[in-house]
Amino acid sequence: MDPISLIVGVLVQGLLEGVKDSAREAVTDGCRALRESIARRYGGQVARSVELLERHPESAQCREAVARELRNAGADRDPQLVALAEQLRVLVEDPRGAEDPVEKVQRSSALGTIRQLLDGHIAQVLAVRSRHSVEVTDLLSANIGRVPSIDQQVRAGVAGLHGRIRAVIEQVAAHIENQRYQDVETAVRELPAGFAEREWAYRLVQTEKRMHVSYESLRLTVEFLSALNQSILGRIERESSAQRLSDMMFGNAIVIYELTDFVIGYIRGFAISGDLDQLHREAKDRVDQTREEQRALEERVRGESVPAAMRDQVLEDIRARESAFREIDREWEKYLGEVREMREKAEGTRAILPALEIFRDNARIQIMTLQLVAMLRVLKQNSASIRSTVDTLQGFRLAPLSPTRVHRLLGMETDLP
Repeated sequence: MDPISLIVGVLVQGLLEGVKDSAREAVTDGCRALRESIARRYGGQVARSVELLERHPESAQCREAVARELRNAGADRDPQLVALAEQLRVLVEDPRGAEDPVEKVQRSSALGTIRQLLDGHIAQVLAVRSRHSVEVTDLLSANIGRVPSIDQQVRAGVAGLHGRIRAVIEQVAAHIENQRYQDVETAVRELPAGFAEREWAYRLVQTEKRMHVSYESLRLTVEFLSALNQSILGRIERESSAQRLSDMMFGNAIVIYELTDFVIGYIRGFAISGDLDQLHREAKDRVDQTREEQRALEERVRGESVPAAMRDQVLEDIRARESAFREIDREWEKYLGEVREMREKAEGTRAILPALEIFRDNARIQIMTLQLVAMLRVLKQNSASIRSTVDTLQGFRLAPLSPTRVHRLLGMETDLP
C-alpha cells in the first residue's frame, strides 16, 4: 500500500470508529493525532480537505480530495506522518498489539511497586495489631493518627500510604506523557517564529501536557485498583494455611479499603489544569485588539482620500486577515471542544463515587467482622484449653486420709492396719 492510500485509509477508519458508541479511546486519540499532524504540517487546502472528510467520512469524493491534496503537498515523502498512520492502523486492527512496549513496562513496574507498598503496609499493620490493644478500624491510614499509644514514626508510616501510592502513579503518568510530547516539544523549539511566539507556543504545549498527566494519573488509579483487587483474590484462593488465610483475608480487607479510599479521595480532588483557559483568554484578547485596530484602519481607508488602487489593496488585505481571525476562532473552539470532552470524561468518573463508597464501607465492615471472628477463634482456643485442663484434673486422685495415715501424721503409733 502506498503511503497516501495508507494515510487516507486509516484516517477514514479512525473517523468511522469514532462515531460508534463503543469506540476505543485509543483509536479516537490516534485519529485526532493524525488529523492534527496533517493540519500542523501542511495547513491550507490540505487541512480544509481533511475537515470536509471529517464531516463526510463515507464520501468517495472527499477521500479522493484528501489523497490528491496530500500527494500534491508531498506527504507521501513524510516519514513521521506515515509512522502516525501506521500506528493508527495497528490501533484500529488490533488494539492489544498497539500498546507501546515501554509504556507497558512502566505500567507493570508501577503496579509491582504499589503491590510492594501494600504488602509492606499490611505487614506493618499486622505487627501493630499484634502489639497494641486497638480497634482494627484505628489501623486504617485515615484513623491511625488519632492513636497516641502507637509510636509516632509507625503512625506516620501507616498514614503516609496514600501519598506514596499517589507519588508512584503520578511519576509514571509524567514519564508516559513526557515520551508522547517529545516530538511536539522539539517542533516548538524549532518553530520558525519569533522568541515571544515560541515561548507562547511552549506554554500551550506544557499546559496541555499537564492536563494529560492529570488525566493519565486518573486512568492509572482506577486501572490499578481493579488489577490489584484481582491479584489479591487470586492469592487468597491459593492459600491453604488457616492462619495465613486469616491474615490474608484481613490484609485483603485493609488493602481494598485503602485503595478504594485513595481512589475516592483522588477523584474528589481531581481537576484538570485551568491554565489553558488563561492562554485562550490571552489569545482572544490579542485577536480582539488586532480586530479593533483593523476596524479603525478600514474606517480611515474608506474615509480619507487615498488612491483607489491603494484602498482596494488595503481592503483586500483586511478581508484576508478577517478570514484568518475566523479561522483562529474556529481552531480554538475545536481545540477547546476536545479539551472539554476530556474534562467531561474525567468528571464522569465522579458518577462511580457512590459505588466506590459502598465498596469501601463494605471493606470496613469486613475488617470489623474478621476481628470478631479472630476474637471468637481465640475464645474457642481458650475454651478448648480449659476443657483439656479439666479433663486432666479429673484423672488426678488425692491420697485418701485413712485412720492409719491420720495417726502417723499425728505422730501416734497405732496397731491399725
